[in-house]
Amino acid sequence: MFLVGGAIVFNWLMATEGVPAAVSSWLAATVSSPWSFLLLMNTFLMIFGMPMESFAMILLLSPIFLDASVKYGLNPNDASDSTKDLNGDGYTNIEKFIFGLDPAKNVNWKDPKNNIDPLGAAKSS
Repeated sequence: MFLVGGAIVFNWLMATEGVPAAVSSWLAATVSSPWSFLLLMNTFLMIFGMPMESFAMILLLSPIFLDASVKYGLNPNDASDSTKDLNGDGYTNIEKFIFGLDPAKNVNWKDPKNNIDPLGAAKSS
């Protein structure tokens, strides 16, 4: 009970000081793709999970990762956002995430230089 109470107070302090927004803006400036973000997030969870109890770790790190994941087009509060098209280019957010594309960036797919098949290029090499 003390662990949960302490985590709630710590989350309130982080929120009032703007730590989640600062960390998510740093992540947005540093990490270029959604896959890199997920790899970094899993690394943080593994490192913080070693000395901390899992419930307290989730309570402490959730506000930070929630802001950052929304910036990468991953909304954990709405699972249906994976099937939406954020910028109207014909690809869903989950397809862009799988291919490592920025869901907010509009790409002209009619331009031949944007239509590179990475799997086909690997087979021919």
